[in-house]
Amino acid sequence: MTGPHVPWRTALRPIEHWLVRLLPARIFRRFYSAKDFERDIILSLHPQEPPRVHLPGNFKPAFLGLCIVVRNASPFLDARIVSYSLMLTSADYWGSQGGQFGDVDDWTLRALSRGEECYLHPQLFLTECQLRIARAVVKKTAILEAFLVVWMETDIGRLSVHTGFNIGSHLVACP
Repeated sequence: MTGPHVPWRTALRPIEHWLVRLLPARIFRRFYSAKDFERDIILSLHPQEPPRVHLPGNFKPAFLGLCIVVRNASPFLDARIVSYSLMLTSADYWGSQGGQFGDVDDWTLRALSRGEECYLHPQLFLTECQLRIARAVVKKTAILEAFLVVWMETDIGRLSVHTGFNIGSHLVACP
């Protein structure tokens, strides 16, 4: 099975689950670095739950809700999400930059095992000005973008993974 045509990773696949736990982190870092792990973390918006603007009603405030999927595609490492930060910016379609729309920080610890995914549900309660901008985004006269940073801890160290989303094209208004 370990002939010249079989890569070493394929040969070690049957025993990799306990080999990773036994290898010291220093040796493991030579074969699988933090950059490799960053490439294995996938951040995306949930495809079945679009971003929603919940409009104010009977004693309920207006808020913007998202569902973000964090997937650990690493075959080797488990992780812990230490915190995340979501910054929202707005602009109109004519190039006028609206600036920072709002931000959400969450410091709740979450476990993220190998091959698993975790859902983040940030919510931003909206002021009157933010509600006007959100309504303009729903009417497609403004753009709303999100920048997400997720901080994680693993056995090989701490790292941050970041990405950006254009949520204005997916935003839905809910009564």
